[in-house]
Amino acid sequence: MKDSKVKKEKWWIAEHHEEKAHHFLEALSPISGLLGPAYLPGGWLYRGVGNDGYHLLPSAFRRGSVLLNKALLYDAPLPTLGYQIKAELGTLTAFIEAADRQGHTIPEDSQSLRRYLAGLDHLIILPAIDDRRIPVWPDLTVLSALGLAQHYRVPTRMLDWTLNPYIAAYFAASSAVSQIRVGNRLCIWALLEDIVEFEELFSDGGIQNNRLPLKLVTAPGAGNSNLKAQRGVFLVYQQFDIDPSAEFVPQPYDELLVENLKFLAHQEVVWVILAHFRGLAACRLGS
Repeated sequence: MKDSKVKKEKWWIAEHHEEKAHHFLEALSPISGLLGPAYLPGGWLYRGVGNDGYHLLPSAFRRGSVLLNKALLYDAPLPTLGYQIKAELGTLTAFIEAADRQGHTIPEDSQSLRRYLAGLDHLIILPAIDDRRIPVWPDLTVLSALGLAQHYRVPTRMLDWTLNPYIAAYFAASSAVSQIRVGNRLCIWALLEDIVEFEELFSDGGIQNNRLPLKLVTAPGAGNSNLKAQRGVFLVYQQFDIDPSAEFVPQPYDELLVENLKFLAHQEVVWVILAHFRGLAACRLGS
């Protein structure tokens, strides 16, 4: 390897570069790699992408994605939070209805879930005619169904991650091969799992409640052999007390992490929160 350590570019993120495939995989090793047990306590989440220029932006927020609401198609992202959430809700509802017609099991399906989806749809009146606000999106009730939809490549505000760095490397390489361009390099994002799960973090004033908007979601692996084999988990951006008329500005999840954990920059923190492994160019995968 060129470097013996992960290079810290910023207080919260570290980057590491490799040119050879076997060195890249060695760096990712959960036992002897740069983020192995000797480096940090806690587990890591991994996400592989085929281009190191990509931010952590979910499909429902990306230009070019298409969302569905009552048989009408909309190009993402939509201009306001109300329109965006209504389109995400409509897309999820269409997925659930299609899966149900085919006889497929929806995780945690219930009358409560169906009532929640219908009630939220009626709550979001567009354009807004009063000061009605959306309490939360997505609610805990829909997270398992949303995770299943994401697994089947339905546009959602979830991002796929895995607990296995080598599975992330496989997806990064597969994506890179399909979009070979000069200068592109595949990469693996690694996120410290504990930082997503902690609800209380140290700050200058002692312990404070931290409502980190990124939530870790696990969808049931029973009945879904692919999800189980991939050791898949999801990150989702959960918003509260939402003004439907407010402008919707898609924000990558790496930027959300920075904004919501800024106070850690003032602590004597040696942890790396997010690591960015930049690997070999796609055209060198066979070397």
